[in-house]
Amino acid sequence: MDECNWTSCGALARLDLIAGTGLSAARVVGSFCVPHASMASLDVQAEADEPTWYDWHRERMPAQPTAMQALQRTAPVIPLFQQRGAAAEASRPTQSVGRARSR
Repeated sequence: MDECNWTSCGALARLDLIAGTGLSAARVVGSFCVPHASMASLDVQAEADEPTWYDWHRERMPAQPTAMQALQRTAPVIPLFQQRGAAAEASRPTQSVGRARSR
């Protein structure tokens, strides 16, 4: 598990501190142990004058495919533009090439 972002703490980070007035403006300030998360929250509120929120800390790990994902077959993907092109071709009237027969 990650360590607390407080200088020289070394404890396990249990909470992510998030600052911002809404989801679009939210940003992660850092990951802290519980006592330092509350102290950092007070600092952010005093300096930036923004509300703060807490979320359980989840260790950030790079995404790696698992063995089960490698065994699963995926469905074929048809791009949208190919679908539109095929539909346009199907709806066009066919043109005969050559001369029309006379009776």
